Amino acid sequence: RILSVDDESPARDELNYLLSLEIGVEVVGEADSGAAAITMAAQLKPNVIFLDVQMRGMDGLATASVLRSILPETLIVFATAYDEYAVRAFEVGSV
Repeated sequence: RILSVDDESPARDELNYLLSLEIGVEVVGEADSGAAAITMAAQLKPNVIFLDVQMRGMDGLATASVLRSILPETLIVFATAYDEYAVRAFEVGSV
């Protein structure tokens, strides 16, 4: 059970397509902002959240901090091309 989060629709579409190719994986929701991700995650309780780092408004790192506090068992995977966020990503408990 996966929630995909990216403020760019084409990026979400591509990620969801790639995830759909995996057996046993279900994308249960998608969000286009950090605030929407928090709301949806609280309702859907996904096992994994794929999260973009650079988003308008609340960025992925701030979003991950909130998600970690409300869903501590949910895995967070940052989907980004920016390697400079790696250390901060692990600090908020991403995988």
